Amino acid sequence: HGEFKDKLSINPEEYKWQQNITNDIGSTVNNSTQPEYTSSGIKEVNKGCPYDCGLCSNHKSAPNICLIDITNRCNLACPICFANASAKGYVVEPTFEELIRIMKHFRSMEPIPAVLLQLSGGEPTIRDDLPEIIRKGHELGFTEILVTTNGVRFGKSPEFMKKCL
Repeated sequence: HGEFKDKLSINPEEYKWQQNITNDIGSTVNNSTQPEYTSSGIKEVNKGCPYDCGLCSNHKSAPNICLIDITNRCNLACPICFANASAKGYVVEPTFEELIRIMKHFRSMEPIPAVLLQLSGGEPTIRDDLPEIIRKGHELGFTEILVTTNGVRFGKSPEFMKKCL
């Protein structure tokens, strides 16, 4: 790919400042000195808190967001689409049952289940069963549900939008 340069910030001093995190007792943690992960994916704890930040044997965690691409179809062809949804040439769309299985998986994670469900794609409002998917997310205990949408269908069909609320 050759050599390239990437601008990380328009303000180098602020960028350097952001690379240091101050914990609640005032110690500064430099992000560039984090330890390596072991083969198990858990960091070895060498110095302890706050120096060995991240997923470690002392601080196990789980995702708090369940983001699902519920379709790769779209009702637009935006040239800047990061999903490149309209150019795929094939449809990828989990069934309702598959979506339930994915949501249940995230709600069963330990030590704390995911609380936020984000439905994305493609364009999620293409699916006629979107209201049922949202309803099932609520039933499974997601406290926040986001729909990443261009809003076209909601604008054309306020009734469909109301079903999703």
